[in-house]
Amino acid sequence: MNRIKTGAVVTLTPKSEYAKGKTDYQENKWIVEAISERILFNEKSGVWLGLRLNSKNSLDFTWVHLTDDEHFNVIF
Repeated sequence: MNRIKTGAVVTLTPKSEYAKGKTDYQENKWIVEAISERILFNEKSGVWLGLRLNSKNSLDFTWVHLTDDEHFNVIF
């Protein structure tokens, strides 16, 4: 897999019922703003992506686990 960089654009697809209810998150483009191996609210190890919705005036931001998120698949 290519090295992930901030500024990359990804799409989220739902895995859980929770995610399916987040219609603003589905099939929209997200910009990688942060990359971390740890986040404070989850003990799962691995790469986490801090994503901002690629939309004018959007304040939507979310963290997703790159390979094992419980709610979303990350598509490059």
